[in-house]
Amino acid sequence: MLSGDRLVFWALNLSDFVRSEQVEQKLNAGVKHPENPVLAPRPGHWDGTRCKVYGTVFYDREDSMLKMWYSGSEDTPDSIRREYGSYRHVGYAVSPDGVHWDRPNLGLIEYRGSKENNIIVLNAQAPSVFKGLDCPGIDSAYVMFTQAGQDTVETRVLFSDDGARWAVRKDNATGKGEWGVKSHEPFSILYDPDEPKPDFRWKGYSLVHVFRNGYRGRAVGFYHGATPFEWTEWERQPIMDTSFALESEIHIPHVTRFHDDYVMLYDAMEPWHDTQTEIALSRDGIGFERVRNGVPIVTRGRPDQHDAAKVCVSPRSLFVHDGKIWWYYTTSANNYQTCPRSGRAEPWYRYTCLAQWRQDGFAHLQTTAGGRSAMVETIPFELLSDDLDVRFNVLSPSPMKVEFLDETGRKLAVGRLPAGDSLSEPVAWDGEPKVGRGTTARLRFHLNGPKARFYSVSVAGAKRASCGVRRLVAAVELDCRIVKQMKFTRAGRSGVEP
Repeated sequence: MLSGDRLVFWALNLSDFVRSEQVEQKLNAGVKHPENPVLAPRPGHWDGTRCKVYGTVFYDREDSMLKMWYSGSEDTPDSIRREYGSYRHVGYAVSPDGVHWDRPNLGLIEYRGSKENNIIVLNAQAPSVFKGLDCPGIDSAYVMFTQAGQDTVETRVLFSDDGARWAVRKDNATGKGEWGVKSHEPFSILYDPDEPKPDFRWKGYSLVHVFRNGYRGRAVGFYHGATPFEWTEWERQPIMDTSFALESEIHIPHVTRFHDDYVMLYDAMEPWHDTQTEIALSRDGIGFERVRNGVPIVTRGRPDQHDAAKVCVSPRSLFVHDGKIWWYYTTSANNYQTCPRSGRAEPWYRYTCLAQWRQDGFAHLQTTAGGRSAMVETIPFELLSDDLDVRFNVLSPSPMKVEFLDETGRKLAVGRLPAGDSLSEPVAWDGEPKVGRGTTARLRFHLNGPKARFYSVSVAGAKRASCGVRRLVAAVELDCRIVKQMKFTRAGRSGVEP
């Protein structure tokens, strides 16, 4: 999710901006695909009740298709499940458009006396799949990490040349640790080649059970490694729990790299186990801060809909494709109190769904209610070339003024954006800006009217200036002003832009 040689400041991260006037941040709810669920349980098959994208989805450019590795199972009677556990398996699906999925009969694994199925791994769930990694220890096209289907603290590493036929590496990837009374249930794996510390290029985010200081529940754990086979548990677990938060537990996390940030989608769970997914940010992949705690990134459905009770994350299903952010997630109309585990006899169905945002569109900045215009100023950055290429992702009903400033605030150039809706509109500068390699500068821009939306701005051949760290103190003041404008509610709907 990096942007090549472009430095990006986006509305999701308020610490990218050092000054503002009459501005507020809004989270944007993902647009649910009208054909949701895009993958549903098939009664009588191995994925007859659970058909969850507890797995991986990405667009394979080499094969020009979307690929999915997902978790599925049939219902297990509760008395048997409590005694022997509940088996889960991994299946494979492909799609030309990400909405209509083919579950091919691969003929690889026998299930209930037949190989006519799309199962690729038995007794496993939550596969994190990678393709085409240039990484020590990996000499196959694909590598997969899974939890065992019953003993979920056990991690397997598998290899494949085609994404369907897998060989198991018997070494556990993470070990079993000693944090709390139950260790990691490894969930989301991230390969981070731009991480400067070799021992942190593989990052794992897990469900950790915590019993301490009167708190009993699930939280987010972290482990790391230089290779996919040797991992170290972070010394201070968990890295994120419910301290100073609205939710009662954090069910499971997902982490993806966007630009210079690590974006965590996490399941905020209520005491009655209704679940909504919220968002947090980090610059190092360890210290995460919630963005508008209590506000979901995808709203739950009505009581009679498949997503009425649960919206849950997956290990690796958030990516950019075709100019949009795509996210595949799991839904259910029931929770632990209304599903068969509560004594009800009907099956507990889980579904796979798709939501989308515009590029960099998790959040936007706009003028405050009643305001006529807003001003926003970025933290300092350093140009690494003699050219000035600045592009905006905005919705602006009227032309937008942009100022190029030196680090003292003196104007070096003034430019404008035309009115319209653009993902990458270049600034038209008045005259030729006199800048050069090594110039330290800032951008100031103005939003006109209540309908203007700022999503992100990028600068080619630039990096954050070292002095920007000192100026983040001022950004905290911006955060505080915007936090005062927020309306936190349990439902969170008042803070979501439709």
